[in-house]
Amino acid sequence: MSRGKVMSEASKKQLAYELGFGEKTEDGKWDDVTTGEVGSIVALAIKKGEQKLQEEARLNGLAHQDEL
Repeated sequence: MSRGKVMSEASKKQLAYELGFGEKTEDGKWDDVTTGEVGSIVALAIKKGEQKLQEEARLNGLAHQDEL
């Protein structure tokens, strides 16, 4: 079973920079990034995704209230 990309390289690099270790990815390789740091990228991506869903749900709720 083949898995597609879940997150773009640009997104991963942006998150790495936000977390303070983006310089490790400047050469295009992820060899110097620890598993803990990768876990931090995943956790931050999940957090941001959840926040986006909550904001969209809030906005949709407000939009539906305006229809009443």
